Parts: sequence; structure tokens; C-alpha cells
Amino acid sequence: MKARTLSIGSLASIVVVLGLAVLAHASVSAKVIKAFKGQILVSQGALQGGDTDAATIAAYKSQRVDKVRGTENGDGVQEWTFHYTAFLKKKGSTDLTLRFYKADDSYCADQHLSGVDKTATVIEMDLSITEDDGPSKNKDYILKLVDGDETVVASTKLRLE
Repeated sequence: MKARTLSIGSLASIVVVLGLAVLAHASVSAKVIKAFKGQILVSQGALQGGDTDAATIAAYKSQRVDKVRGTENGDGVQEWTFHYTAFLKKKGSTDLTLRFYKADDSYCADQHLSGVDKTATVIEMDLSITEDDGPSKNKDYILKLVDGDETVVASTKLRLE
């Protein structure tokens, strides 16, 4: 699977979580959820599925990106905005934190999510983050979505360009 680079337009200069944390996917089948369990899929927008489970899995894979291109905001600060869908390994938490870790596994930044539906197995959001929050341009990061017990419920690798 070849991931695509996401090109981003300029948005606000501060980190803003756009929308409320959780959109449960009743239309996503158990088979599709199982195929991506524990993964975060970063994409240009909300994932678009297919007519069958196999087509949906293939569509999700083709929409996944492993690089996000940022832009300089009005304050001269690099900013990245992206959409992600997390397929949770474990449900039950109403508070989650998306953490950014450098390649050496050292902490870099995070984004707290509250009001999560504790019955959700899939959540999706749009996220904006700037250099002021910790990440740097042309660096690789491991994104880990953790619950209140510090259990990693989903993760992915992402390059910020």
C-alpha cells in the first residue's frame, strides 16, 4: 500500500480540535473494525467506504496517508491539520489523549479528547497542531491514543512535513 501526502491549507494559529471527539460508526461492520483494530488512519477527510467489507477495507487503505504537509500560519509558525479515524483496541473511556512521540519514543505533544462515547469502537476527528505545541517540520512521529489507564488503544506513524 502506498500512502499519499496530505497538503494542508492555513488555519488558526493555535491548536484547535475541530468538532466534538467522537463520531461512532454504526455503518462500519465488525469485519472492517477488526481489520483496523488498534490503528489510527490519518486521511485528507472522513473515510469513504465501499459497497462490501472488502471494498471498504481497500478504500480505507487507499485513503490513508503517512505524511502531512503543513503550512506557515499568519504568525510565521508551521501548522499541520489532518483528519484521523481511530479503531480502538479497547472501549470504555470517556477521556482519551492523542500523544505525539519522537522516533526515540520521547514525548513531544498531546491533545486531550473529552466527552468520548464510552461504547464507541471507532472515533474520528479533525486536528490542528503547530510548532508552538512541540512538533517540528520534517520529523517522524508515533501517534498514540491513550485512555485514562495509560493504555494505548490505537497508534500510527506520521511524518510532519
